[in-house]
Amino acid sequence: MAFKSIEAVAVGTVATQLSSGGSPYQTPAGKIDILIGFQLSNRSNTTIAVDAYLKRGGNNIYLVRGANLVAGGAEDVMGGKQIMQEGDQLWVVSSVAGSLDAWASFMQDNA
Repeated sequence: MAFKSIEAVAVGTVATQLSSGGSPYQTPAGKIDILIGFQLSNRSNTTIAVDAYLKRGGNNIYLVRGANLVAGGAEDVMGGKQIMQEGDQLWVVSSVAGSLDAWASFMQDNA
């Protein structure tokens, strides 16, 4: 089992997939990712509305939708551990350009 992290920096009004080393990340074949933390932070000087969701196949599964983050504020969107399956992706979007940072930590294991 290995610990890993993915991120998205200065996200705005276009939905952005979290990445690792600059490459969009999805759970690889034959693996599962156990999310243990998912932090969203507002880097702007105004309140923003944010969405964070898991994309599985053709479905968006929202972890948070339309959540308001005050200027400089942060939110931990994990209510407990979540399992990501092969091909799953994490996406975020904000109501204000360049305003959102996202960081997810997980453990990866064989499926």
